[in-house]
Amino acid sequence: MDNNIENNIEDISYEEEQIQYLLMNELKDNRNKEYITIIDQQNKEYQEALSKDKSAIEKKSNKFEEIPMDEMRLIRLKRFSK
Repeated sequence: MDNNIENNIEDISYEEEQIQYLLMNELKDNRNKEYITIIDQQNKEYQEALSKDKSAIEKKSNKFEEIPMDEMRLIRLKRFSK
C-alpha cells in the first residue's frame, strides 16, 4: 500500500511538473507576443513621425518667397542711392 501511495505521489508531482512546464511556456509565448506587439507599435509610430517630419522639411525647403517688384525696386534704390 505504501508503494502505491508513493507511486501515486510521483505521478501527481510529474503531472504538476508538466502543467507547470506548459504554463511557463505559455507565459513565455504571451510575453514574446506582447513584446512583438509593442515593437510593431513603436515602429509604426516612428514611421508616422518620420513621415510628418519629412513632409514638414519638404514644405519648408520648397517654400521660396519671391519679393514683389515694387519692394525690390525700393531695396535697389536704397542700396545705390548712397
